[in-house]
Parts: sequence; structure tokens; C-alpha cells
Amino acid sequence: MRLEPVPRVAALVAVVVLLLATLAFTWPLPARLDSHLPGHLEHPGLQGDLFFQWNLQQQLNEGYVDPLWTPSLCYPSGQDLRAKVAFSLHLALYVALMLPFGLLPAHNLAVLLVLLGNAVSAWWLLWDRFRSTAYALAGAILFAFGPFVSLKLDQGFVQKIVLFPVPLFALFFLRLLAHRRRRDALASGACLVLSLLVYPPCAVFNLLLGLALLGAALARGEASRRLVAPVGLAVLILVPAVVVVW
Repeated sequence: MRLEPVPRVAALVAVVVLLLATLAFTWPLPARLDSHLPGHLEHPGLQGDLFFQWNLQQQLNEGYVDPLWTPSLCYPSGQDLRAKVAFSLHLALYVALMLPFGLLPAHNLAVLLVLLGNAVSAWWLLWDRFRSTAYALAGAILFAFGPFVSLKLDQGFVQKIVLFPVPLFALFFLRLLAHRRRRDALASGACLVLSLLVYPPCAVFNLLLGLALLGAALARGEASRRLVAPVGLAVLILVPAVVVVW
């Protein structure tokens, strides 16, 4: 069975619709990027994110970034912030955006990009499974802007709303189960690494999801021993990342 590529027009329409949905969901934040924040400033997760950005900005202004790569990140008074700040994917996104845009706009743009990424990845998975633009758009909107995301965004906990590695992993792992191709194994492994960089429990969730999908395929008689090597390759890609992170 040959995979049917996503039609360009359908993909473009989906991205535009989901971008508009992202702007509507977060309004008036898109119009106030330099003066507002999503969530409550007293939440420790939001405080940690903002301090990470501010601390990095101070280091860049002073011409060094060495403390960023040490095991602890501290206030000048020596307060250890390891319990509140960890270098993860959304913080890396802050860094990239902060250089041209500044502290608050970078934070808010990262939130908008994450929400759009969640929606687009969910649309891609659903379109790949059902070949229905309407179903895919409806499901993507429910996934990207549902109660869980609303709650975490209201708390300012950006790390918890980075969900796009989940539908991306499901997309490539389902393709792997169906076609046993090495590129799908590599993509599945890359999604596992991505989810680990986002939030370690996200990687655990994806591993459990993969186990459930594999079990369902075995129960239906759709899996064989030829899956051992590609599935093993997907999991093996995660091992070096786990060693580095820990």
C-alpha cells in the first residue's frame, strides 16, 4: 500500500484555519505581545520560565553563558532553582525568539507557536487516518484548545501544553506498524527524543502509547516478527538521549 501525500491545498487551508483558531483562542494576547502574559504570574512554573529568559538575557549582555550549562541555575543570592527551572524544548524556543524580539514577546510568541504546532500535528495525524478534512480540523481544534490546555495555559505552565510530540509519534508509529519502514522507525524514535526534551513524562506516555498500539496490532493479527527490528530501532534511538538528560 502506497501512502497518499497530503494535498497541498488541504494542508494550506488547515494551517490557515488552525492559525486563526490559535489567535482566537488566545485573544487578546496576539495584540499585546509586549505587555501581557498568559496565566497567573504567581505560578512557579511561569516564574521559572521568565527567570530563565531574564537570566539568559543578563548573561548575554555581560558576554558569557557558562552558568546556563552547569547543573544548577541560581539567583545572585545563591537560591537553587533546579526544582523550578529545567532546560527543555520550550525554553530553547524562548532563547531563539528572545534574541530578535525581547523577553515578553518571545515568551508569548513561543506560546502561540506551541499551540499552532499542537493543532497542526493533530490535524496531520487525523487526516492521515481518516482522509477527512472536516474530521481532522474538528479533532485538531478539540485536541489543541481543549480543557487540559486551557487549564495549563491559565496557570502559565507552558511546558505542560507542548503536546505536538504525541500526535506526531502516533502518526509515524502507526505507519511503522503498517509498513515496517526504516524511515518511520527513525521518525518514531525522533519523536520519542523530542517528547523527552519537552517533558520526561511525555516520553513515558509515548512509550506506553506505542506499547498499546503494538498490542492492538498483535491482537488483530496485523503484526509479525518483522516488526521487532524497526520497533527496536525506534526505541534504541531514545537511549542516548536518556543518558544525556540524566
